Amino acid sequence: MALGSFWVAADVVPDMRDALLRLIDAAHAADPLQGGIPRASLRVAAGRRWRPELVDLVLSRLAGEGVVTGDERIARPAATAAGRDSLETRVLELLESAGLQGLSLQELETGLPGLDRKGIATMLARLVKSREVERLGDLSVAASRLKGLVDELRRLASTGEVPARIEVGWFKERYGLTRRAAIPLLEWLDRTRVTRREGEARVLTGI
Repeated sequence: MALGSFWVAADVVPDMRDALLRLIDAAHAADPLQGGIPRASLRVAAGRRWRPELVDLVLSRLAGEGVVTGDERIARPAATAAGRDSLETRVLELLESAGLQGLSLQELETGLPGLDRKGIATMLARLVKSREVERLGDLSVAASRLKGLVDELRRLASTGEVPARIEVGWFKERYGLTRRAAIPLLEWLDRTRVTRREGEARVLTGI
């Protein structure tokens, strides 16, 4: 049968198709965050039996059928999206549970066995870009927890329950935080103009 400018045995294309899909699925199972397997890797793996040009032609057919997507990285669209959604949910659940204390990359790695640090960092970068997570120093905090903090400070300010000058000690005690988490949070409040630093204390400005 003809495949582009090549003539191949009738059973070659189905064999190539199955082999390439197995490689794509295996790459996704090994690292769902990588966004597909490099086309070059498929050429090399299949090149032991088939020419790279034939690999490209079969991939082009698969893409035309909607079975795979991508140019330099090839993936199965449905599997990739499902994997990302599942992992995003797991990361966000861990960060929600950690509250304002946040989690470091190492702590997230401990809470996500089987997922390497590079994969977690890639996921965090996407969540930061979508504004679902904020990076505060070496900690990651769910954006919903930060919104809750600002909302509570607004409520406390309206009832006069916030001291005129917010000291680190009061902030730590109020929210049950270690200094490791309290300082980046206070600096975030400064950056977002909820507070203004005066010496070692803060005063509310944006409430």
